[in-house]
Amino acid sequence: MEKKFTHSPFTFLRYSKMQHMKKINTRAKHSIRYIMVLVFSLFLSGCGFSLPKKQESDTLKISLIAAKDINLNEKGEASPLSIAIYQLKVVDNFENSDFFSIADSTNTALKEEYSRIYEGILKPGETRKVSVSPDKEAVALGITAAYREIDKADWSEIIPLEEKDKKKSWWRKIKIMPGDTVVFSVHFNTLAISIDEAD
Repeated sequence: MEKKFTHSPFTFLRYSKMQHMKKINTRAKHSIRYIMVLVFSLFLSGCGFSLPKKQESDTLKISLIAAKDINLNEKGEASPLSIAIYQLKVVDNFENSDFFSIADSTNTALKEEYSRIYEGILKPGETRKVSVSPDKEAVALGITAAYREIDKADWSEIIPLEEKDKKKSWWRKIKIMPGDTVVFSVHFNTLAISIDEAD
């Protein structure tokens, strides 16, 4: 006679409990993995593992030196002088433009070739150190001074940022020098501008 085996209620309960525990273990494993990934991500961010920052432009230290007799008025007295520094992508148009076209940005073609990166007012006899960061595309700096007798003055000067052979700019070679080292000096004389490069 064939015997039939039937599962008791206790067997079914044990089986259900085992299945339930498997589900719990699976969920626990997923939770642990998620927590580990989260903790690892926080650890990386805390340790400074981030995307590299965009390289900043090289900074130039410039000494602005005003003569004691700059910008003489009707009485022959020295007066403050408004000056500006421009970064130039092209030199020709800047050199061939008049002062007011540059200062007022009325020359449309010129506006696309230059941008002002510094402006200030120098007192007679004042010396001021400034820092400017020309873009990588800049091939020269343009210096202007708003002399009272603008028609009689040599009111602009060009400082090339590239050697003639297009190799590394002379001023970039000075990056190894201390941070407060002046790369060149701009002299604002009675009616003219002159440039002294660093040795």
